[in-house]
Amino acid sequence: MTTEYSISIDWQEEYKNNPDRWINHGRQALENACTHYTRDKDKDGETNMRYGGWCEECGVGEDDAMPMMNYAYPLYCDPSEEDILKVVQQTCLTVMENNDTGEFFLVLCGGGMDLSQDIGLAYLLTDKRIPFALAMAICTQPNMTINGKEFRRVMRACKEEIESEMHWGKERLEKTEKAIKASLEMDKKKTEGE
Repeated sequence: MTTEYSISIDWQEEYKNNPDRWINHGRQALENACTHYTRDKDKDGETNMRYGGWCEECGVGEDDAMPMMNYAYPLYCDPSEEDILKVVQQTCLTVMENNDTGEFFLVLCGGGMDLSQDIGLAYLLTDKRIPFALAMAICTQPNMTINGKEFRRVMRACKEEIESEMHWGKERLEKTEKAIKASLEMDKKKTEGE
């Protein structure tokens, strides 16, 4: 199901048929952040993440930051590696880049429940705002998938986005009403002139 703020992508098909189309920046950020060595550092120079794809000290498994659900949420910026690392460490999402277009997307790495709060937080960590359509759909149940301060941060960002759109909506309604009145006046003058 594609929404106003997401697109549908079959990740299994993409990895199978177009393995070079996508860059998993979330996974790369986890690899770059790892500084732990369980093997002789002088022999191979590889951290646990680069050598084995997991690191017990970092708390990262082989499947962490890997796309799971068939949705992608477009970003409206090119996120920094620091922001990408925050996304994979604080939410159940990763950041993917389409090599063909250069576009960045948030992608779920888990499922089975309403993860809209995590998606909202990931947008805040990267784009610094939540898209209006998502702000209208984020679950308002306190502490469902994110807790405390971060939950309130997401809710405040939703409120801000909705209020902003309400302002633009009210302004547009006033403009529309004026246009209707002007059109009626034109028709009235036209009829009177005949």
